[in-house]
Amino acid sequence: MRILSIGVITCNRPEGLRLLLASLARQTISEANAADFSWYVHVTDNDLSGENPKVIAALRTQFPAFDVRLSDEPVRGIPAARNRSVIETHDADALIFVDDDEEAPDGWLDAMMTMWRATSADVITGPVDAVLPEGAPVWAKASGVFEKHQSYPRGHKLSKAYTNNTLVVRKVLDHIGPTFDSSFQFTGSSDLHYFLRVVQAGFTIQWCPEERLFEHVPMSRIRYSWIVRRGFRSGSGEAQSLLLLHPRVTAMRMAFGNALARIGLGGAQILLSPITRWRGLIVGSKRVASGLGGILGLFGVSHQEYLNIHGK
Repeated sequence: MRILSIGVITCNRPEGLRLLLASLARQTISEANAADFSWYVHVTDNDLSGENPKVIAALRTQFPAFDVRLSDEPVRGIPAARNRSVIETHDADALIFVDDDEEAPDGWLDAMMTMWRATSADVITGPVDAVLPEGAPVWAKASGVFEKHQSYPRGHKLSKAYTNNTLVVRKVLDHIGPTFDSSFQFTGSSDLHYFLRVVQAGFTIQWCPEERLFEHVPMSRIRYSWIVRRGFRSGSGEAQSLLLLHPRVTAMRMAFGNALARIGLGGAQILLSPITRWRGLIVGSKRVASGLGGILGLFGVSHQEYLNIHGK
């Protein structure tokens, strides 16, 4: 029987953690997968406020059969917490990364297991749909800027992945190790850098459209300024990832090419926004910001987005 761990890192989001864990506790598994897999959830506590153990204790009372474990990571930041998650789940044959602001519909885990059984992929990733709060402005949904996926056929091979809905098999974890880079402590993009390394090492990433998660978007993120900063941060993080992976001249050529393409496409979307309306304006602005971040990121300029935690 193969062991599957669901790794959750959490910081100052006890309500989000509660919703996520409850959704995981309610997962139902098909007979075929239940015969082939056992699974548990591992939570890495990165705020140490004392709230997260209470959340877990309450879930254990509500769902006595729910196997959820807890470890502390005193070093603040996503890379340290992700590395702790990899270290603490050394007994698992695969680790699924999910975020503490997400929620899993019933059938999500079963779809992940089915895809793993059916494929030789080293990494499997799937879509994350945004759930906007009541009272969110029209543009937030109309622009599609909060959606985190594109439409691919099942099994489509990808060149990158992120830690918001992704299974990684043991041989990849052993080869790459708990090496989320600390230089991305509060900027994000340590997961992008990690999975770029995974592909560089010769492993494959495949798409599974059935393993769909939902992300709760807090109202504090539904601002034009946050979206522009997010675009800048992602572009900067990509550029810095390329610098860590390639010779400087190669990395600069790749980053400049990506940045100019985004600035050009984003600028065109903004110009067409009288026709395309919110999608052109908002997504175009984010792309332009990403392009600018990609250029400035080559010179060490970044945005420390995760110094502030959004959500409850």
